[in-house]
Amino acid sequence: MGNLVPVEVKKNIGTIEDNLDVVEASIRQKLAEYAQVVITKDSIQDGKELLADIRKEKKSLDDERKAIKKAWMKPYEAFEARAKKIIDLYDEPVKLIHSQLETYEEDRKAAKRNDIKKIYEFVVKENAEIADWLPLEKIYDTKWENATCKDKTIREAIEMAFSQIKISISTIQSMQSAWEEDALHVLKDTGSLPLAIEKINSLTKQAERIEEAKKAQEEASKAELEAKRAED
Repeated sequence: MGNLVPVEVKKNIGTIEDNLDVVEASIRQKLAEYAQVVITKDSIQDGKELLADIRKEKKSLDDERKAIKKAWMKPYEAFEARAKKIIDLYDEPVKLIHSQLETYEEDRKAAKRNDIKKIYEFVVKENAEIADWLPLEKIYDTKWENATCKDKTIREAIEMAFSQIKISISTIQSMQSAWEEDALHVLKDTGSLPLAIEKINSLTKQAERIEEAKKAQEEASKAELEAKRAED
């Protein structure tokens, strides 16, 4: 497959010869002269003639500017029109190749996702007792789909996730709390050991408050009863 021919453009920039410096100097001189002059009846004709001459020279310079610009723009406009067609032509292979690359990448990712599923299923066999705790979508990392991510890395990450959840379950069970089932439910839903422990602490404090309120009520009732007996 041959390489593209690189673009080469030779820009032969021309020069324009003029006497604009002299023209500018003469205009400024004339401006300086008339800045101090007041048109009178005797000089009005000279003023009109000078005004007409100024307007004529102004138009002459502006017409020359436009003519030169038009002449100089012709080769550029021809180049621009041709260049735009070629620029548009570049888009055709770009679209074709980009589409093929996208298709290839999607196929590669689909194959990688299938490999990830197989790796997960292999690890699950060794952790069947808690398989429902960690469905693949719960621990899935899109980085695993990268071409540079090795199967070993994916397997180790999944194994680590199961290992951590086992440790968390064991930690909850070792606390021997009356609220163990509640905590395990939180752990299963969130995968967070701190939240599970927080659930135990929260329910424990709640139970303690209820017990304290119950004792206070019992003591109040006992005191009331003793007071009635004393009155009798």
